[in-house]
Amino acid sequence: SAPALEDLQPKDLVFVGSAFLCGERSLATCAHLFEGRWPAVRSRGLVLRFGEGLWMTARLQGAAKSVDVAVLRLHAGGGESPVGPLVFSERLPRQGERVAVCGMTQFGTEVIGLSGLVSQPRMRQKGSWCSGITPAQHAGGFRNPWLRMKGPQDPATRFVQLALPTLPGMSGSPVFDADGKVIAMVAKKFEEHGLAIPADRVRIVIQCLEAGHGWLPPLLGLEVQESGTLLDPTVVVKAVRGRGAIAAGVQVGDEILAIGQTPVVDLLSMREGLSALGDSRSRRAGRCMEVSLETERSTPKAE
Repeated sequence: SAPALEDLQPKDLVFVGSAFLCGERSLATCAHLFEGRWPAVRSRGLVLRFGEGLWMTARLQGAAKSVDVAVLRLHAGGGESPVGPLVFSERLPRQGERVAVCGMTQFGTEVIGLSGLVSQPRMRQKGSWCSGITPAQHAGGFRNPWLRMKGPQDPATRFVQLALPTLPGMSGSPVFDADGKVIAMVAKKFEEHGLAIPADRVRIVIQCLEAGHGWLPPLLGLEVQESGTLLDPTVVVKAVRGRGAIAAGVQVGDEILAIGQTPVVDLLSMREGLSALGDSRSRRAGRCMEVSLETERSTPKAE
């Protein structure tokens, strides 16, 4: 329910983090900001303060813990937002590119701005699989945004590493390029650097959550593991579970060489190939073969 702004006092509020307008009444932010807070969010709602000083109320429309993306929705009847939505960039930033970050911190009530450089646009950080929503459960849909935060995590992901200081409360802040487009969203701190989620990933997950779906990474119906040597790494099929993979003739022990135009050398490169929804190329006993599989995907294709 929407809290009554006229009845609130500063002591009633608990600062959570930053967000930015990504649609007419939608805001993007980080999912981890709401871990352990869902009961309070559901019973009391969310209060937003725009940089211009305007206060508005919102609700948590959906969240995906696996990619640390959440979407908020401004309550109807609360007036128009004082600014228009920001525009997502469709490219990754370049190493050494200058960027700017605008957001809030827990130490003040004013928007702060920072500038710095992209030290690594594709920094790897391994994640892990966790139990939670199954594909069958996901197909049935969910009404509780908190449940969508308990889905299986991507086995690995790449962040945009930023050579600039990040302060507590800046998670969910937009990262701008020189054209004023959002090129990433700040998610966490790594040593003296900030780590941000690429804008294209944020945009696709937001589209999915706004449509009322939980987010699941694309699936091939295969259980795989990293194998090979340091100089010749491979990804090997450990088990075949999906009907499509079985029908395509994939077998245990096959090596996944590429998905579409993406060479597969580890779980991360396999995940990136799946995101492009291409066909896979595998190797069995030294013989290469093309395999066409229909991926199980929960998000609409990017236009």
